[in-house]
Amino acid sequence: MHVQTIDGRLPIQVETVNLKLRNHFKEALLGKACRLFRRHSQLLGVKLRVRREETGTSPSRYLATVQLVLPGYDRIVVKKGERLPNLLSETLEVAGRQLRRRARALRAKKRS
Repeated sequence: MHVQTIDGRLPIQVETVNLKLRNHFKEALLGKACRLFRRHSQLLGVKLRVRREETGTSPSRYLATVQLVLPGYDRIVVKKGERLPNLLSETLEVAGRQLRRRARALRAKKRS
């Protein structure tokens, strides 16, 4: 298990199990996570966990979990897939949708 904080200013933590992420994957993750921080001020931190599963006939099946640290309850997004770049991109897109949905609900609550 390997844990790394990508950027000292932003609390972005990447944990890998059974694999080592290449630098271009780390840079892509940093860019997407920084974009989440720019768009959503209520976001306190992002914890990303990537695991390679070696079960069954598929030798390269991955599991990605993103935990969005927010005031109140944290949001957790879990995705599985065979292509790591697509999996990471899709997981962070879903996390962004969760944040937009939460922000929309907070705005609606303020109006009423």
